[in-house]
Amino acid sequence: MAALAQGASYIRNPLAEGTLEVTITALRKFGVKITKEGTQNAYRVEGLGSLTNPKEPLDLKNSGTTIRIVSGLSAIASGTAEYTGLFFERGRPLKPLLDALEPLGLGYSFNGKTAKIHGGTLQPGTIKIPGDISSQFITALLIALPCHPAKDAEFHIELTTPLVSAPYVDITLEMLKWFGIKVDVQLDKEMRGSFRIPTGQHYHPRDVTVPGDFSAIAFPLAAATIAEGPVDVTINNLDFDSAQGDKAIIDVLQGAGANIQINRHERKLRVTGGRSKYPLLGSEVDVGNVPDLFPILCVIGACSNGTTTIKNAAHVRLKETDRVSVMNRELRKMGVEMTEAPTSAQIKGCPKLTSATFQTDLDHRIVMSLTVASMAAASPSIVTGVEAVRDSYPDFFSDMEKIGLRTTPVTPASK
Repeated sequence: MAALAQGASYIRNPLAEGTLEVTITALRKFGVKITKEGTQNAYRVEGLGSLTNPKEPLDLKNSGTTIRIVSGLSAIASGTAEYTGLFFERGRPLKPLLDALEPLGLGYSFNGKTAKIHGGTLQPGTIKIPGDISSQFITALLIALPCHPAKDAEFHIELTTPLVSAPYVDITLEMLKWFGIKVDVQLDKEMRGSFRIPTGQHYHPRDVTVPGDFSAIAFPLAAATIAEGPVDVTINNLDFDSAQGDKAIIDVLQGAGANIQINRHERKLRVTGGRSKYPLLGSEVDVGNVPDLFPILCVIGACSNGTTTIKNAAHVRLKETDRVSVMNRELRKMGVEMTEAPTSAQIKGCPKLTSATFQTDLDHRIVMSLTVASMAAASPSIVTGVEAVRDSYPDFFSDMEKIGLRTTPVTPASK
């Protein structure tokens, strides 16, 4: 949004590694000037108002957020963009977004490994797109389409299936409003409906401070609640009024029996006691709106008494990995009885987790979840692919050490 504004914006306290680093690199290839401000964790973004597609192919790694959003930008930019990356090699979906724009004049080619997008030919009209594959499709359209240069026109996004991960779209809408963009939203209780986007709008430069990420705190929060205890952990810099859906992790854990106190005024929470004093009970959790919580919810279920059922998880299989199957595969190594169905999973609480050697498929949330699980085992486990935490939580291991994690580097065995 700052890149599309006409003037300089400041983004303060961002995570600038992993997925965000991929996004920053991509925007620079569009011609956007992004510079770090002195020694502070702040970035100056000099928006261009309109964009020209990069002239050279871009490897966008396995960042679904980046690929989908820049694909939307490429649809309204001039020139042709070419994107590659591990994202495509793993068969993650992008084509439904491009297919939805094709009837309005978008030209593209896709061979399964490379996507070429021919910008500048898109015309306002109605876009019909599924809502149950990735909310990032909707986010990409909401960000890009207001900048279409047509005057006195508009786009209509019509959902052909109910929207999943709706809170992520809510975050997008929250930020669009902050940057001066108007979108009319018509969604019913079943998350069916449409978005109306007037064209010819302009983003306004803004000074934005990024709040704490509830998706990230789910891991130390879970670790504190499944620890035997005694435990006393405080997590700061939390905006409890934000649209972040993953703050639902707090309700889930409190409902399961965890002792968590929230201080909204001081923007922090505190966990005390531990599992020996506050044992957790299995529960039923709907992850339709919070798919990123699925892996850590599996670990919480494994450390609870009774059975935990996780439902509406079909789209969890379309993330960096098929997280349903990967968590099933890996938790079984610890003696956990987990069963999976196409859209759900059940986890039976395991009184005593055994140590294991985990294959994480380089998925950051799998790495962090299995690390938390290893803290509940009687002896050390081996977690591979730990470098993946850079995608979303570079300080994960140092933060976890503050609440009892002990790590030792393991040298891969020579062949």
